[in-house]
Amino acid sequence: MSRRKTVSIPSAAELPDYLGFGVLDRNSVVQSDAGVSANYVQGEEVVYEIMSEKSQCQISEYFQGEWIGESRDRVLEQAFLRHFSACSPFEHPRFGELYNQLTAGRNISVIFPQRPQAVYFPAGLIFSVRLPLVKGRNRKAWSAFRESIKLSPESKLLQFGKENKGVLFRLSAAGEVSHEDILVGACTAMLINVARVVDLIWESGVVLPEKEYRLTVMDGPQARLGSLPIFLGDPARGFTTYSFVPLPHKSFNADVIESAFLDQSHKFLDSLANRQVDASAGRPGRP
Repeated sequence: MSRRKTVSIPSAAELPDYLGFGVLDRNSVVQSDAGVSANYVQGEEVVYEIMSEKSQCQISEYFQGEWIGESRDRVLEQAFLRHFSACSPFEHPRFGELYNQLTAGRNISVIFPQRPQAVYFPAGLIFSVRLPLVKGRNRKAWSAFRESIKLSPESKLLQFGKENKGVLFRLSAAGEVSHEDILVGACTAMLINVARVVDLIWESGVVLPEKEYRLTVMDGPQARLGSLPIFLGDPARGFTTYSFVPLPHKSFNADVIESAFLDQSHKFLDSLANRQVDASAGRPGRP
């Protein structure tokens, strides 16, 4: 005779301390014979409402008190991964709020994925934070910042990577590519912590004022080796696009990367020109 598998009632002890954008509100936790319910909050605002029972978990998401979606699956982890994988940061109001919080009035670029390529439980997303380190300008400041964080309780908010040699490319208005040897400082931070981590870096004064030396925040998979994000340059200073990339291995060929930068820059500028044409014709811009 086969035995039926016993399905246990979800317990409050199984709830993670944080989930995506929210922190567990322990005062909201209710354990019952049916299961457990709880809220995850950002400040005073409810982000997620969880109801986990024997055979199903439901996660409902809110923004400024308004319901914006929900997902269901067998357990909390599966429900969360299903819910977060389906969201588009470009359309999600809380990602828009985070973008403004990170960039407003600061020399910082943020790149969100159109769709998350890798989702983690309970973190949601893990971000790579990178900064060009220029000889004689901010390298010592970055080293001092790293040491100060190691001695701080906030060291648990981020994980530093090693400084790699890198190269920064600029495309001039005349179509010529110049490059500058740099180091690239890097760390990673979970979604729940990325705003505080960026604040710590910015407040340390280590970010230089020129546009091409800005701090860059991107989803982990977007920062993988081989990616080459293109950024709009500073025409007033003579360059139309720029990009920087770490070169962690001697096998990386700077000439090949420069060629890729030139090609991607032309595509980027063509895309901008097409959007301007569409806008002037009263048509929606291309995605």
